[in-house]
Amino acid sequence: MPFTLDPDVFTKTDKDGNPRTISERSQKDYQGKLNTLAKNGLATDRQSLKKNHKLVIQYIKNAYPGDDENSRHKKRFFLYAIFWGMDEAYVKKSNPYHTYLKKIPPLRNSVTGTKWVPLKKFREQEKQDEE
Repeated sequence: MPFTLDPDVFTKTDKDGNPRTISERSQKDYQGKLNTLAKNGLATDRQSLKKNHKLVIQYIKNAYPGDDENSRHKKRFFLYAIFWGMDEAYVKKSNPYHTYLKKIPPLRNSVTGTKWVPLKKFREQEKQDEE
């Protein structure tokens, strides 16, 4: 049984209320991740994703057990698929998936190769540089 997507996943908006769409390729990749959860009996729709968050997060951790850049990227990609499948009200507030995402940031900036700097610290550094 495949994961059931609600129609609003295709009509999301950005923080300014503008329509936001993702490529068909990303939609297929995200759908594949959600179908993996359904195949494994973990979640078949939004409600079961919410209800079974502990099992889903544990599944992601077990699927990519490493703590290197590649493993963290795969874990985050799985979480992005979950966020895409959820309703905006759930995604906008703190939730267990968001909490887990904060624990697995990139280790390095993919463009510069420098150590990853959390957004809050990055903004503080930029502000100091401007002064």
